[in-house]
Amino acid sequence: RGARERFGLGLLAGWSVRGAAWLGLALAGLWFPGVLLATALLLPAATRGGLALRPLLASALTEARAAWPREAWVVLALLAIPAVPELLTPEREQDAFIYHLGAPWQYLVAHKAVVAHVPAAFHLGLPFEMVFGLGLALGDDRLGRWIVLACAAAGFAAVCAPRRGGGPPANGWLAPAAALASWPILLLATRAKNDMA
Repeated sequence: RGARERFGLGLLAGWSVRGAAWLGLALAGLWFPGVLLATALLLPAATRGGLALRPLLASALTEARAAWPREAWVVLALLAIPAVPELLTPEREQDAFIYHLGAPWQYLVAHKAVVAHVPAAFHLGLPFEMVFGLGLALGDDRLGRWIVLACAAAGFAAVCAPRRGGGPPANGWLAPAAALASWPILLLATRAKNDMA
């Protein structure tokens, strides 16, 4: 696997593991901001690569720059401009507040999982939504938006990466360009919701 694919899959798996671990902490009654911050730092250190994220990220960026022409990067940058205000402002979408950020917030207030009188279907997204607890613990719900966008970018990095036995797809940049050009997809990628995941 190339660096882009390893980085993309690693980021997606990392957030999933972190969310599942934090859900376990909430079920155990250990859902405190300090515990979240400590595990946010300790979980990456416990992985096989440790904290060697910078070399992999640098390799992935070098590989991505070489894979697509400069014009493709200009088009992607221009298409990403409408996302900037969304990422810099606090969350204001009702569904994100009530449900997607609501569960981690209630867990932070109660310091444990609050699962009584909640339909089982509402618990399906919890392993991913628990990662929003970090931003809430730090007092800034915008981190949830950045996490969702990072997961979307990681998915594109993994899907658009070079395939075994072949070079990088020169037109692989069209998938993220199409997503950025679609307002509904762009909105999903900039909301603290598990819908994009």
